[in-house]
This record gives sequence, C-alpha cells and structure tokens, in this order.
Amino acid sequence: MKNFFYLLLASVFLSSCVGYKEFTPISPRVNYTKITGAKLVPETDIRANVYQLKYSYKRLFPTKLYLFLENKRITNDSLGKKNAGIHFLNNYNIPLDQGYLSELKHNLTVFYRKNGFLKSSIDVTIDSSLSSQNLFGVNVIIKEGNLSLFSKEDSLLINNPVIHGIKLKKLGG
Repeated sequence: MKNFFYLLLASVFLSSCVGYKEFTPISPRVNYTKITGAKLVPETDIRANVYQLKYSYKRLFPTKLYLFLENKRITNDSLGKKNAGIHFLNNYNIPLDQGYLSELKHNLTVFYRKNGFLKSSIDVTIDSSLSSQNLFGVNVIIKEGNLSLFSKEDSLLINNPVIHGIKLKKLGG
C-alpha cells in the first residue's frame, strides 16, 4: 500500500511537469544572489535585514521549477490569482531589471551606514551563464571599509544646541 502511494504521487508529479524542459520564463528572472567580499557583518544579518535578499536563498528546488509551476497555476486559474497549495512550492521569483539592481545597491549601502561602515563600497554584477533560459545570477561584492569610531548617539551630541543649552544651565552660565 505504501509503495502504491509513492508510485501514485510520483506519477501525478511527473504528469504535472510535462513541458518543464522546454519552459523558458518570459521575463528575465534572478536565479541566485551571491554575496562575496571580506565582511565583518555576518551574511545571515545582511540577508535578514535587506529586503531584496530576504527570500533569495530559501529555495528547495531550482528557480525554473518554481516559475514553471507558478505559470501553470496562473494558466489553470480563471482569475490568475491562485496561490500555491503547498507553501514550499510558492517562492519569490524576482524579476531582473535595472530598478531592482539599483534598489539592492542602495539598500545595502543604507544597511552598512546604519551599522557604522560609512565608506563601504558595493559592486553588483550580473552572471549571464544561464541567459539562454532567461535566468541570471546576481553577484554582490562588498568592501566594508573601516568601522566608524563614532556611533549615531555620538553624532547627536556634537554641535547639538539643545544639549549645549542644558550643559550651560547646569554650569550656571
């Protein structure tokens, strides 16, 4: 009985994936995002706090399979809004465009500035090895630079007229 169930499950999966090998996404999509460079900030913190990278590494299957199943769900649904029945088959397939790349670079720069790296350098390149399938890789090269000696709290104390007035009142001046 157990073997029959597995055989039935495999036959349903294989019959639903007819046309997978010939499938090519219509618009360019991000296949992977790779972060390299000498970093003091752990990669998990970067991926957790930068919106464009939050879901870029949670893939159980190849990007092409997610796109194929998403396309098949939409074509079988009259409203075009049908969600995945099983959560791990629903994935964020990011379209690749110049806006995405510039927003990624900007958000990484802001993240590093908030963490005290004022002179960080971020380069974003595109790997086009799977361009025939309309899938592209995004390589992010991070050069953090030196960590700032001053924090946000220190910068609030310098040349702040409110704090300066309080200090003068306490001193009797």
